[in-house]
Amino acid sequence: MKKHKLTPAMDDALKQFAERLPVPETKYRTPQKGHVLLADDPNLLDAKGNPLDPEKEYYIGSPTNATNHLRRLRKAFRDGGKDAVVEYLRPYESFLAQE
Repeated sequence: MKKHKLTPAMDDALKQFAERLPVPETKYRTPQKGHVLLADDPNLLDAKGNPLDPEKEYYIGSPTNATNHLRRLRKAFRDGGKDAVVEYLRPYESFLAQE
């Protein structure tokens, strides 16, 4: 499979698209009380392997695990060219049309 060369102009265009794309929302970006998490999964353990305290607040996952659209757009371009970038952007078509 042919790799496409990323030019500075194309990289700038991809950066512009990446800045406009939404960051997915997740319920794990804010701390959750233990009893809320235990209601979803009663077998959850904390980072040390202890059972969750129902009154303590916990972060599940990383609060900085946002989708890196720029990295994914660059990879799509290198692997499949402009057509692959269009395919990556297709799920965001209605969102991009709003702006």
